[in-house]
Amino acid sequence: MIGRNIDTEIISIFAENITEFLSILQIAKKLNKPYSYIHKKINEFLKLEILKKIVLGRAHLCTINLQSEDAVLLLSMYELEKKKSLLKKNNSLEKKNGITK
Repeated sequence: MIGRNIDTEIISIFAENITEFLSILQIAKKLNKPYSYIHKKINEFLKLEILKKIVLGRAHLCTINLQSEDAVLLLSMYELEKKKSLLKKNNSLEKKNGITK
């Protein structure tokens, strides 16, 4: 399910602050994607219980569902990929600058 795509981008927003509540519009703006596309993806995450929502007026505020094993797994996978990417960048910089370990 998760790769370098919109699913990863949505998870990355919640990985930055796991207690944050965001509207679908806020998520769409952060990702610079059309509202309708993000709405569809958020609804998929809600059905899978990866995200949960509260209704506040006309807005649906979403947050990561830390009670969901799938959500915790996706957050973990995202963090591992981020770590791998940073290590790869670091190794590339060391090679470029002639630094050996």
